[in-house]
Amino acid sequence: MKELALLFSTILCAFTPAIGQKWTRVSASTLLANRVALGAAEVTGTSVERFDVIACGAKGDGHTDDSAAIQSCANQAASSGPILFPPGRYLIKSASVVFTRAHVFPKLIGEGYGVWDTPQIILDCSLHGPAFQFNDGISGMAVRGLTFLSNCSGPPSSGQNGIDYLAHTSRDTGVVPSLIENCFFQHLWNGVYAPYGSSLTLNGDYFLVNANDGVFLGEGMTNTWLSQVNLLGNANAGLEGSGNQALWMSDVQCWGGGYCYKFTKDARQFFWSNVVADSMNDTGFYFDNAGLGKCMGCWSCGSKSGWGAQFLHRSNNFTWLAGEIGDNNKGGVELGGPSTAGSGSYGLEFASGLRLSGNGNGSGYGFVADPGASGFVIKDVYCGPYGLDPDHQLACLYVSAAGPYGPSSNWRFERPIQMSQTKPLLIDKSPGSAGGYKVLDLPGILAYAIAQGTVAAGSTSTIDLSSFLPTPTQLAALVDATFMMTAGNSGSDVGAIVRVIKTRDGCSGSFMANIPGMGSGSLSISGCVVTVTNTSADASISYQVYESKEEPFMLGSF
Repeated sequence: MKELALLFSTILCAFTPAIGQKWTRVSASTLLANRVALGAAEVTGTSVERFDVIACGAKGDGHTDDSAAIQSCANQAASSGPILFPPGRYLIKSASVVFTRAHVFPKLIGEGYGVWDTPQIILDCSLHGPAFQFNDGISGMAVRGLTFLSNCSGPPSSGQNGIDYLAHTSRDTGVVPSLIENCFFQHLWNGVYAPYGSSLTLNGDYFLVNANDGVFLGEGMTNTWLSQVNLLGNANAGLEGSGNQALWMSDVQCWGGGYCYKFTKDARQFFWSNVVADSMNDTGFYFDNAGLGKCMGCWSCGSKSGWGAQFLHRSNNFTWLAGEIGDNNKGGVELGGPSTAGSGSYGLEFASGLRLSGNGNGSGYGFVADPGASGFVIKDVYCGPYGLDPDHQLACLYVSAAGPYGPSSNWRFERPIQMSQTKPLLIDKSPGSAGGYKVLDLPGILAYAIAQGTVAAGSTSTIDLSSFLPTPTQLAALVDATFMMTAGNSGSDVGAIVRVIKTRDGCSGSFMANIPGMGSGSLSISGCVVTVTNTSADASISYQVYESKEEPFMLGSF
């Protein structure tokens, strides 16, 4: 609760008016004339009937149960006009306020000005349900300028939401269309819970420290728009989509909480621009069997224990252009494989100057391709530090070893723009791990095929480097391929280096260096076979194999 109180006080300080400034109360007529667009049917003259909840018997004192009075007002206004909420604190205690298809174009308008002067809808902690519930068949619903919050001393329980869209079993039912604008949802279970419906617009809303999600979109929700929405400190996710279809987002910011944006169960059709995830505890953008969309200028930075983005299992057909993914604890982007026999993530593209920096806290990567990920394209991305951000990434792309469901395959890695000594590409070529792939136009010493081990004291080991090298078919576009092996005493610098060049006709080898740090040991080479002899009585020798190329080059083929 101390952390919660601190966050509330911080947010309050951010939006409190300056000393001497006073919020101005705006009359209902001015609101309706200048601030509230009610629709053509409701602004055709002075005949619009308006229903003030105070006139309907609500007290707005934060202590009296106003549930019945607001429900009465809603019923009276069913086919007539908007419901007005003067500044006050309206307690919803005995029952949720329910709107049905009998309520024609329901409009709920908060009369107030400024962030913290909006009328408050207080959900009593004894009520195990939402403050407002909108049932199937409602058309043209709008809620503007209201603050929803609970009076629970601890976290609210499941179902204690600000606004509920009653769930149904068909995607063609629900509330169609609806608008929630300039509202606040704080310290609830979910701010807005919308499992079914269509054409929901959220504009200028804040979702603060809710116990589950700021916004939940279910499998029956289609065509949702978010614009200038702030998702701050929501425990599970700022925005969660479970099977929802067609989500547009523009100028949306998420800070803190668990996940920022979480999508599962075949959620798809995303169209986003300038969407930000910052300082979250878990992953910024999480996709599990979800995809089909595009993000232009998305940012995911500062995850404390997760990734910038994860595309798991059958997540597919998503394009990420520009933006930044940086300083995330586990790494930048995880391209996931399957958890059972079937398909991993596929059809993903990252391009157009996307920046990746500082991911992994010294031991991570910009991108990690798990076994079974396929068909991804990474091109024209920046890898390395940006501005004052130090470079902690080991490589821009790491392709891990093959798992039980096969290797990563049919992928392309093109033209990364290096800003530091970060390795562009690191491939674990354990047997069977390398599928068809293309690597194009990489600068410097580029592609790394890792194998490592140790030679115990008093022992000799033979390493056949051909098991780590591409086949002649994969080298069809190359004159030769250079592979290096380093070895030295554990805990010391490299002691010796050998180089093996594999051409289409076989291997040849030579020493590149023989450094005294090798200690009691020696290396010899014959073709592709390297022999490491350790004559030490007590110290082991470690070795590592890696591949290097000079630009430009192409390795492998689809």
